[in-house]
Amino acid sequence: MYAAAAQATTSASTSAGVGPTLALALDLFPARQHRISENARSEIAASIRSSYSDVGSWTHAGKLPVVYHERYNISFGGMEKLHPFDSCKFRKVLANLVTAGVITAAQTVAPVEASMQLLRDVHDAEYVRQVHESNWRIVQVTELVPLLLVPNSLLQWRVVTPLKLHVAGTVLAAGLAMQHGWAINLGGGMHHASSTEGMGWWVAQGNGVQRDKLFFGDTDLFIVDMYNGRAFPRDERAKAAIDVDVELNPGVSGPAYLAELEKALTAATAGCPSPDLIFYNAGSDVLRGDPLGRLGLSRDDVIARDQRVWEYASQQCCCPIVMTLSGGYTEDSALVISDSIANLFKEFGLSGSAGT
Repeated sequence: MYAAAAQATTSASTSAGVGPTLALALDLFPARQHRISENARSEIAASIRSSYSDVGSWTHAGKLPVVYHERYNISFGGMEKLHPFDSCKFRKVLANLVTAGVITAAQTVAPVEASMQLLRDVHDAEYVRQVHESNWRIVQVTELVPLLLVPNSLLQWRVVTPLKLHVAGTVLAAGLAMQHGWAINLGGGMHHASSTEGMGWWVAQGNGVQRDKLFFGDTDLFIVDMYNGRAFPRDERAKAAIDVDVELNPGVSGPAYLAELEKALTAATAGCPSPDLIFYNAGSDVLRGDPLGRLGLSRDDVIARDQRVWEYASQQCCCPIVMTLSGGYTEDSALVISDSIANLFKEFGLSGSAGT
C-alpha cells in the first residue's frame, strides 16, 4: 500500500529476483564479517536517524539489525485468506529463525508506526488522506472487496497500521544498514507502490519504484530488475526507469536464472560502480509452483541467489545492503526465506554484529 520512504537515500536498487550458485567458504567468515562492518556509512546513518527518529528504536546491546514487529502480520477474521498472499508469513519467518537458533526474538529491533509526516515525505497528500478515510481505496490496494463492508476504524487498525509499520521498518532498516553495513527487514518490499497509488507484492516488474524514479527525476537511483516479463503488471511506461532490465520467461530454471543474475550484476557494476546503499527486494515468488510468480527456482536456488547478492554488496560494491522480504505465494515460502537468512548469518558471520 505504501512505498518505503527510505528509497530517497539509495543510489542502487536491486529488485525482486536476484542471486547465484551456492559457494561455501568457511575460512572467510571473519573477513566477510569485517568487510560488512567496514561498509557502514555512519554520517548517512546519523542523517536518517535525525530525520526519522520516530520510526523505531535503534540498536543497543544485544540487538541485531533485524527489524520486526508482531503487527506486521495482518489477520481480519479470515478475510485475509481470500488473497493468495500469506499476510502472516512474517511471524513464521521469525519463528523458524528462532527455532533454528539463528536469532532470538529479543535481538530484533521494533519499528513504530510511520507518522503522517513520514508518509507525506514520499506520498501524495491526497493519496495518504484516501488511505486513511476511504474503504474503497483500501479495497483497490488489497483486492479484497468484502472490506468495503468493514467499518473504516477497524480497517485502519487491522490493515493500514500494519502496513505503516512495514514502511517504518524499511526506513529503520536503511538507517541500521548505514550504521552496521547490513540490515534485514522481516517484512516490507512493496515495490509496486508509488507516491500516488498502492499495490502489493509480486515477483513481477517493480513498477511503483520505477514510476517514482521517472516522476521525481531521480538520477541517483539505479534499478536492476529481474522479473517474469509475462506477468502483472507489464508496465511499459515504467520500464524506462530500469537501468538493468532482465525479462525472464515463465518457468525459467534455477541455473538459467542464476546465469542471468551474473550478467545483471556485471552490468550493474559497470553502470553504478559505487552505490551508497543497496535495497534488495528478495521476493520468494520465484519458487517453483508459485501461482503468481510462475518461475522455476528451487529452495537451493533462492539461497544461492540471496548469497550472491550479499557477496556483490559486501565484496564488489563495498556498500551497505537492506534486504526486504517482498512477495511469495507458496506454502513453503516462509521456510525458504528462513533457510536463506540462516545461510546469510552463517556465511557472513552476522551473529557477531549484535550491538554493544
